[in-house]
Amino acid sequence: MLHRFSVQNFHSFLSRTEVQFALDGKARLSGWERVDASGSRLATAMAVMGANGSGKTSLVKALVFAAWFARHSFSSDLDADIATEQRDELCAARHVEVFHE
Repeated sequence: MLHRFSVQNFHSFLSRTEVQFALDGKARLSGWERVDASGSRLATAMAVMGANGSGKTSLVKALVFAAWFARHSFSSDLDADIATEQRDELCAARHVEVFHE
């Protein structure tokens, strides 16, 4: 399960920005959470709100890039470029971290 991810130097995110899916004890049960093996409650959905041009789409693109990278990059040839559509659309990242526990 994805607990949190961070992005830095990706589109509009110059400094490190972290998104956490862990829910604290104050969050009411809503049906949009799962419990991991350690008992932590994690959100299965997230809403991103902000003004136009504030980075909402860039945040989602960072997560899409990380998912693509985790699924496909390790089976690629070591000398191969990142897929063109991924590079053009998503690969301005110099630093994307995905943490799972």
